[in-house]
Amino acid sequence: MKAVNWRWAAAGAILAGAAATSTALAWPADGSPGGAGGHASHAALAGTWQVTVEPDAGQPGSPPPFQSLLEYTGGGGTIEETTRGATLTGGLGTWHSLPNGQFAVFVQKYRFDATGAWVATIKIYETEKVSRDGRSYVGHATTKFVSPTGVVQSTFTSTTHGTRVGT
Repeated sequence: MKAVNWRWAAAGAILAGAAATSTALAWPADGSPGGAGGHASHAALAGTWQVTVEPDAGQPGSPPPFQSLLEYTGGGGTIEETTRGATLTGGLGTWHSLPNGQFAVFVQKYRFDATGAWVATIKIYETEKVSRDGRSYVGHATTKFVSPTGVVQSTFTSTTHGTRVGT
């Protein structure tokens, strides 16, 4: 009979537990995006979303409606691309769960002028509510354009409508 190396056995058990935990966090056991009964959970937002951003009416300087593609990572990171043009970088940020199936999202990106000079940091603060089936969400966002010296140049609010991509 071969002796058990308890150090390797313990390491294997820890890895197996970590794998089971990360799988459970990434997708609920019942297979639904929102967990048991379709209720929103932390996992309900993780994934890729096609989002329509509709700036609220009557705001001077706000853009026309546009599309964004957002990836919400299982670890609370956010990656964003938008149809707003070549003078903007992609956005990076964070997200976390709030009570009542809502989520808080923060995204930051940079804007440049035609010469390539940095003219603003764009900061987006959004609250989202995922549908019970986990396939769509509605959100409300505030977008701030901040100068390189830290002065808020302009702000607009918008409503967002997200649809899960690939499911």
